[in-house]
Amino acid sequence: MGTIKKGILGGFSGKVGNVVGASWKSIAYIRSLPSTVRNPRTEKQRMQRSKFSLVAKFVKTILPVIRVGFKQSAGPRNSAFSAAVSYNIHHAMKGTYPGFGIDYPKVAVARGALYIANRMTAAPEAGSLNFVWDTGVINNASEATEMMGLLERTVAHTELLQLQRVEDHRRITGLEKMVEQELAWRKDGDYHYCEVEDCRLRKPPMGTFKREHHG
Repeated sequence: MGTIKKGILGGFSGKVGNVVGASWKSIAYIRSLPSTVRNPRTEKQRMQRSKFSLVAKFVKTILPVIRVGFKQSAGPRNSAFSAAVSYNIHHAMKGTYPGFGIDYPKVAVARGALYIANRMTAAPEAGSLNFVWDTGVINNASEATEMMGLLERTVAHTELLQLQRVEDHRRITGLEKMVEQELAWRKDGDYHYCEVEDCRLRKPPMGTFKREHHG
C-alpha cells in the first residue's frame, strides 16, 4: 500500500483497473486489489492443519503452565501459546497423516536456558505416582534452589484438570503436606501440575516426590 501526497491533481477514490484509491484520517492511499483467496485443501495443507489442531488442543488444556514456561522464549512479538504450538509441531509429533499423534516424551511445556531434571523417572505404585530425579546442577545457569515443575498426563482418563502444589517441599525433607485445588479447565485428560523446591545438599543425590491418587 502506498500513500499519496496531493499534487496538482490531488488524490483519488474508487477503483481504476486493479488499483483502489481511498483516504483514511485525511491520508490518501492506494492499494492493489486483493488476489482471489483459494483453499485447495491440498494434502500438504491438510497434514499441517491436522498437526496444528492436535497440538493446539493439547496446549490449550495446560495454558496456565505454557504462559509461564514459554514466556521468555516467545519474545515481545509472539505469544507463549504460539511459541509452544510451533515448537511441539516440529519436535513432538509422531505417526503419519491422518493418524498423527503427540509424542509425549518429546513434548516441551517450557523453553529457556535451564535444563530439565536429569535422569527423571515416574512409576506407579499402589495408587500413587512416584517421581525420581537426579538433584545435581547440570550447568552454571542452574541453581540448586530452583522450583521444579512436574506435569502428569493420564491419556486414558477424561477428567477436570487439577493443580497440585506441594507446600514447602524440599528434597532433603521428603514428602510434605500436599494441597489440591480443583480448577475448571478443559476436560481433556487427567493432568496434575506440581511444584517442589530443589535442594542441592540432599544425600543420596536423588530427589523423590509421591503424588497420591485421589478417587
